[in-house]
Amino acid sequence: MTGEIAVVLLWVVIVAIVVVLLGGAAAAMVWDPNPRRKARATDRSAALPLAGMPSPHDRWPRRS
Repeated sequence: MTGEIAVVLLWVVIVAIVVVLLGGAAAAMVWDPNPRRKARATDRSAALPLAGMPSPHDRWPRRS
C-alpha cells in the first residue's frame, strides 16, 4: 500500500511540474516586454511599403 501511494504522489508531482512549465511557456508567449510594439502594429497611419515591391510578373525569369 505504501508503494502505491508513493507512485501516485510521484505522478502527481510530475503532472504538477508539467502543468507549471506549460503555463509558464504560455504566459511567456502572451507577455510582451515592449508594449509599444503592439501600438505600432495596430497604428492605422502606418502604411505598408508596397510601392517598393516588384510586381508579381517581375519575379519570373525573363525570356529574351
